Amino acid sequence: MSDIPRTAVVILACSDFRALEISLTCHMTFAPKGVDFYILQNCRGSFSSERTLEVANRFANRYPTRIDVRTGLAPDYAYDNIRRLLSEPEFSAYDLICKVDDDCFPISENWFQALHATYAKGVARDGDKFAYATPLINNNTWGFRETLSVLSLEKRFFEEMASVHWAGPDADKRIVPADTIDVGACGTIWRNPHFARWLHKETTLQPGVFAKACAGLEPVPVPSDHRYSIGCILFRKDLWHDIASAKNHDDEGLLFDYVRENDMTIDCARSAPFVHLNYFKQRGENADLVEAASSVYQDYCAPPYPISGFPSKAHEVSARLEALERKLQAALDPGTGLKGPLYSR
Repeated sequence: MSDIPRTAVVILACSDFRALEISLTCHMTFAPKGVDFYILQNCRGSFSSERTLEVANRFANRYPTRIDVRTGLAPDYAYDNIRRLLSEPEFSAYDLICKVDDDCFPISENWFQALHATYAKGVARDGDKFAYATPLINNNTWGFRETLSVLSLEKRFFEEMASVHWAGPDADKRIVPADTIDVGACGTIWRNPHFARWLHKETTLQPGVFAKACAGLEPVPVPSDHRYSIGCILFRKDLWHDIASAKNHDDEGLLFDYVRENDMTIDCARSAPFVHLNYFKQRGENADLVEAASSVYQDYCAPPYPISGFPSKAHEVSARLEALERKLQAALDPGTGLKGPLYSR
């Protein structure tokens, strides 16, 4: 670790508490000791967002010297609040930032070192023209095709799952033939939860297989004209400020435009396999896979605590009903509690 620049890992959290439980377990299992983690809670008020904050605090209590939970910034665009966080005085101590989404996590030892080695090689080659290093993220528009290649799964995917499908942003979506994987913005894996379900069964739910296949792989460039989802990126701290725009608050879009317009480069550390649980279009259809993943990583990481804060789905439903009841009490009569027509029928 002595030859690695001082790095802060910033986890952007909102309301995906089930994913955050798994993510933090994997980060604490596989990150080197001495790496500082900051959890930026960027949503408040709903049951799920408050539960996510509870998860963050639970892990901070378990790892008091490794995790710092930040709630001082009012919810805002992710780009803006990350910029504000990185502007705080204590971040002057860090040279590099590893920004990670709450449902994105490592599954192998040495991911942190591999990501930094890839970053260092990129800077040595391209200097200031090197933008960032990223791990190999399975559920990612570019990473999906690369993951299939690494695991030799292309033939099976095209035989078992592939079909004519839509790809691209809503304003410019297009029909893609069954023999093609679109790796651009809103590409093949983004729009198709059933493709992601198949992928998760081959990777996320078999982390040992995925990790073994990636061991020792060399970094490869990511084409800067392909919009690479930024679920996990390692970059120099000032880059986040450099991409600012008064007209746009989309962090991924800002970074994509800046890198492309300035002819910068990106490298993928393929020896650092990562799981990304859900694009937002996949959350409902594949929710059961997150629950399955919790069980898988309970055994895979073997932490000295249960990953899930709810022993069963029934406990979660009960907690949601209790939270709703408390909100109703406050709305109907802050002083004396429940009363009125709603409860007199």
